[in-house]
Amino acid sequence: MKPQFHLPLSTYPDPSSFTIVDNAIDLARQNDADLVASIPQVRIPQVHQPFPTFIDVDTWREQAEGNSRHSGTSLREHLTHAASETGVEVRIHGFEATEPFVYERFS
Repeated sequence: MKPQFHLPLSTYPDPSSFTIVDNAIDLARQNDADLVASIPQVRIPQVHQPFPTFIDVDTWREQAEGNSRHSGTSLREHLTHAASETGVEVRIHGFEATEPFVYERFS
């Protein structure tokens, strides 16, 4: 049976680096293993403010979700491209997770 390595990648608040992806692919190649990557798309729950404010929380929430989506797309593209050059078989598991339970979903 061929080993499988799990690669959980972060998209929010800071995305995982491409170096982490490259290192994981290299490790999988050296061990003749397949790689399973988990890439979350983070959802931020709406915040109901008890009083009026000048801070536009909904815009911040939408920007954070957009950044997570963009980071996930970039990581997916880099992972697919880098793995195709090495012959490592990669499966990508994309999923939605609500903040603050993102890392619990990885487990």
